[in-house]
Amino acid sequence: MAEQEKDDKGRFTSKSNSERKIRSIRATDETWSLLGDKAEENDMTRADFLEALVTEEIEWEKPEAGEEPNLDLDFDVDEIVEILKEALTLKSNAGGKIKTKIREVLELMNIELDSDK
Repeated sequence: MAEQEKDDKGRFTSKSNSERKIRSIRATDETWSLLGDKAEENDMTRADFLEALVTEEIEWEKPEAGEEPNLDLDFDVDEIVEILKEALTLKSNAGGKIKTKIREVLELMNIELDSDK
């Protein structure tokens, strides 16, 4: 898809002579962010991206319900979730126990800690 022109302020220029009115939609922050990411990937505004989806100028394949996302992770996400759930059950004054759980998760994720902290 051709790149949409931008004005000297970096805003997208009008792509047609058809009148466009300001509309609003309700969306979660996650959905709005994803829409922005997908629009940016296609060098479009969110509005142009939605219009292109509706008019089938572009396709956006979403995973089927229940389909696992293709994540190439070196660690067991389920194990990390369980450790974090355990950490949440600890009382706030448990001190070192919570830090131990956090270190355990970071170690599973192969994230090194500074030894002086």
